[in-house]
Amino acid sequence: MVYLGTSGYSFPDWVGTAYPSGISSSQMLRYYHSVWRFNSVELNFTYYRMPSIKTITGILRKIPGEMTFAVKAPGQATHDLWKGNSGELRKVSGGFYQALQPMREKGRLGPIIFQFPWSFKFNERNRE
Repeated sequence: MVYLGTSGYSFPDWVGTAYPSGISSSQMLRYYHSVWRFNSVELNFTYYRMPSIKTITGILRKIPGEMTFAVKAPGQATHDLWKGNSGELRKVSGGFYQALQPMREKGRLGPIIFQFPWSFKFNERNRE
């Protein structure tokens, strides 16, 4: 299977060009899937705020079962906590894992994207 999509879908500057004028942000994902026929999309909001099971379930209800979601890991985990607070990092990671449960159960969770800061180094300490 080839997955085709973009890194996000809800951009105000796409209204009037990629999306029809007057479309609301709540209609964008459905349009993205049904008109553009993409079968994958990156959820970028998860980087900025922890998703809830309710939010993830709502997204799944909007779109039929053939769309796969690439989900960005929380920035709190990739930018703040990797520096040494392993207990809090586990807590954030566990909450993120739980929130994505509906996607995992339906087989619609694609890759999880970890966006680290430029200062992140690939070394033994960070791999732990």
